[in-house]
Amino acid sequence: MKTRNGFVSNSSTSSFIVSKKSLTTMQIFLIMNYDLVSEFLLEHNFTNKELLKYAGGWDITETETEVKGDTIMDNFDMQGFMQQIGIPMDLVKFKSGNCGRW
Repeated sequence: MKTRNGFVSNSSTSSFIVSKKSLTTMQIFLIMNYDLVSEFLLEHNFTNKELLKYAGGWDITETETEVKGDTIMDNFDMQGFMQQIGIPMDLVKFKSGNCGRW
């Protein structure tokens, strides 16, 4: 029997950054409260259950000029959520993998 020594992980990291100039006040609110918003959307059948199935895990911060998000386990489809609330994906910079935070 073969055994493996060392750390093995199936987790991944993701992060995003978007300029607040490209967002409406409502979109900023929705991103900052994505977990509560996604629960509401699911409860009222406004969205595909698979899209928002794993809400949670994102650390969202807002600065004077940007909205940023980081997660170490990206089960929640933040990109799909942003598309659903009307944010064009060419305005959002995403990073995936072990490339660190913004």
